[in-house]
Amino acid sequence: MNQRSRRDPGTRRRTVRLATFNVLHGRALPDGGPLSPAANPAEGPLARAVLSLDADVLALQELDRLQERSDGADQASVAADASGLKHWRYRTSCAVLLGSAWG
Repeated sequence: MNQRSRRDPGTRRRTVRLATFNVLHGRALPDGGPLSPAANPAEGPLARAVLSLDADVLALQELDRLQERSDGADQASVAADASGLKHWRYRTSCAVLLGSAWG
């Protein structure tokens, strides 16, 4: 008997949306070059892109945390706030400068 046939016929299935996105440290690339970070990261290109994904589970790569190139933003926090996700984790993959991280 497979899993589907053992499911209680009274239960409903729920679609879970999973998205993965390499954000290139949260900077858009029109014409091949990066844009300057938004004055308010919550309204910037990273927040708009994450919001447009409408994901239940979101995996992001190449986020900056407190990097000068992304105007010191904590991009994991910006993405979580924009998407409305209650639970999130950030893991640094590369320490770049003292006190800053990239993951």
